[in-house]
Amino acid sequence: MKIWRFENLKMKKINQTYQIIHQKLDFMFKNYFKPAWRSLKKNKFFSSLNILGLAIGMASLWLIGTLLSGFYPAWVLSSFKPVIVLKGKLIGTGRGVLLRKALVVVQFTASVALIAGTFIVYSQLDYMMSRNPGMNINQMLVVERPGIADTNRKAYRADINLFRNELKNNPAIEAVTASLTVPGKQREYKLTVKNFGSNSYDSIIARANGVDYDFFNTFKMKLLAGKNFSKDDGSVILSEMAAHLLGFKNAKEAVGKTILLPRFHNSKHTVVGVVNDYHQLSFKKPLEPALFLCTPYEGEFYSMRIHTGHLSQTIHQVQQSWSKAFPGNPFEYFFLDDYFNKQYSNEQKFESCSSLFLYLLSLSVAWVYLVFHRLLHHKESKR
Repeated sequence: MKIWRFENLKMKKINQTYQIIHQKLDFMFKNYFKPAWRSLKKNKFFSSLNILGLAIGMASLWLIGTLLSGFYPAWVLSSFKPVIVLKGKLIGTGRGVLLRKALVVVQFTASVALIAGTFIVYSQLDYMMSRNPGMNINQMLVVERPGIADTNRKAYRADINLFRNELKNNPAIEAVTASLTVPGKQREYKLTVKNFGSNSYDSIIARANGVDYDFFNTFKMKLLAGKNFSKDDGSVILSEMAAHLLGFKNAKEAVGKTILLPRFHNSKHTVVGVVNDYHQLSFKKPLEPALFLCTPYEGEFYSMRIHTGHLSQTIHQVQQSWSKAFPGNPFEYFFLDDYFNKQYSNEQKFESCSSLFLYLLSLSVAWVYLVFHRLLHHKESKR
């Protein structure tokens, strides 16, 4: 009776373990496998090189894992007598128990390592995508400047003013600005900047951007010292890092000072303000000093902060304003946060593939473990 109770209790334990693992695998399937598969289907911009490299890497891992997992058991089993192994008597022996424990430890160690690696990648990706780049890029609709424009400079500026005024009068649009580049754009606009009065070696390389009067308010950047642009008079605004590298002790000290731009024949520019640092590119790249010039009508991109309550209607209204100001130009737009996060596409692909591989590995390990225990219980019940 005691033996029967023990066996019954043991069977219940195995069934409970099976149910728990089944629940965990079902959770992983819904939360990791399905999103990974949808992500793989959504990202249609796989390059042939990335696909080939990923396939070779996964195949190599599978081959190495197969060889290692097969070599050790074969090497250990070769030391046993074939008759004992074929009859299944190895399970109850001390060496068989040691082999079983070793295999279980190796399998679960590999699983834990892969799980840890997957979660590390996920946490790093989540950290980069959720961290503030130094400006608010959410709910930003961006339109590239018209390709067909009036050759008359005065008429073209009038068209730009018409487009801006149309958008500012739209209650669904909170703010609008024009700039030479936007966050996430890989274009390299860099200038050598020199503090006036210093020697020729005291200069820095800063990322430059031409903006209008509403840029900092639209992107909700912090003005640390000084004031915003009020007119196009050749003044500049520095980022905090640029002010520090130019030798100023703090942001307030930089305001009112003169800098030189050697690229423009050592032209002199007065610093009217200092703003917080921001990431033009992803967090995978280091922070860079920045310089802002006032260019109200030279923007390559028009960025609008919109309310997303009636998104399709708002986009249609923006399109109507665009067609009114720039007739004959196609209306093409993108959302800035999605555009910026495309820089993490490789990490997203890796996370998706890792999640898929992790699910399959966990499924196989759990299945082998449960089958082995059921087989062991079946053999013990026959004794």
